[in-house]
Amino acid sequence: MQPSPQQMTFIDNINAFCNIILPTEKRGGVSDANIIASQGVATLDGWGPYGDGDHTIHERASKKSFEERITLVTEIFTHFLEGKFS
Repeated sequence: MQPSPQQMTFIDNINAFCNIILPTEKRGGVSDANIIASQGVATLDGWGPYGDGDHTIHERASKKSFEERITLVTEIFTHFLEGKFS
């Protein structure tokens, strides 16, 4: 998924509304989000828990990060439903 100005605006809005700084990174691999992003839709991916060993028998995830992600995504959806995202 290639970064876009719309994606950066979306990230900036999330950072402002949620008083955080979302980290961004370039990673290999394939995601369904790539298909949507290729059509010009501002798309964010990677909202799962923190961990390592992706897609291997040794994959693991931090239990604490599940709660953090659920809280963050709930806050983002709340702002979205209140019409704060254009």
